[in-house]
Amino acid sequence: MKKVFTLRGTSKCGKTTKIKKIAEWLLDNYFVEGDFTDIDFKRKDMYGIIEIQGLIFAFVGAGDSLDHVKKLNDLIIKHKDKTIDIVVNSCHNGRGREYIVSNYQDQGWDVTFIEVQKLKDPTQKEIENRDNPILEGLKKEILNFIRGRIRN
Repeated sequence: MKKVFTLRGTSKCGKTTKIKKIAEWLLDNYFVEGDFTDIDFKRKDMYGIIEIQGLIFAFVGAGDSLDHVKKLNDLIIKHKDKTIDIVVNSCHNGRGREYIVSNYQDQGWDVTFIEVQKLKDPTQKEIENRDNPILEGLKKEILNFIRGRIRN
């Protein structure tokens, strides 16, 4: 089953930063097959795919508006010759979340929403305390997905 991991929260709570960190983690730890065009970590909102061990990972860092959330569709169309297995994206609550539910969850994708709280004037330690469990949980879920697909 295809997976969607959606980081959900308000603007400027670090959703895109975490998405970039997950993509970097994959690139640092796994042999990348094929091409990973479109991924430019210098861009504010990362967008693109990575192929690892026969699995296609899609990343959409933008999620502050419904149009941003819909960029996932653009990515799927752009890479129609590939089957995307795992999506890591972001959205706000409301219309973006509803769109993901109706266009992915209701269409058979396994969707997990991960809440990212906005911290007011956070210290580095507070940011790490919020982000580390999210990042480690995502890594664990992705590893389980990879292992499950390789065994099947």
